[in-house]
Amino acid sequence: GRVTTNGAACARVCVCAQRPREQPSEPLECYTTRRMPTRLQKLVALLANGPSEAARLAAARQLGELQRAHPAQLHVLLQHILRHLFASEWPTRRAAAAALQAVAEAADAWSPEQPEEPDEAAEAAARAEAEGAWLSF
Repeated sequence: GRVTTNGAACARVCVCAQRPREQPSEPLECYTTRRMPTRLQKLVALLANGPSEAARLAAARQLGELQRAHPAQLHVLLQHILRHLFASEWPTRRAAAAALQAVAEAADAWSPEQPEEPDEAAEAAARAEAEGAWLSF
């Protein structure tokens, strides 16, 4: 590669890689502007490809800590973990199960708010809408 400055992408000097000669019109790709994997992506990759069971279980525990730090992102976290429950490798499935356990322990208990008094008008409207939807034998 050669050293160039790319004022729009980065203010400092960076090492860039040239594209193959067949495509001279395409711009140079700067290594410093590539997106780095997030912590979540790294931990999920460790679940699947960790060098040992201890590393996989450590990643599972850290996913629980990630849930504790970002409680609103529960569904995103679960989507990343659930796909590994069906992996063909047994250690990956065990690590995914451990991650689910850690996330469940870190998640807040769900307590839906119940209305103080029943709303008779809303109840009647719901029954009228559901009229005929019930099976009768």
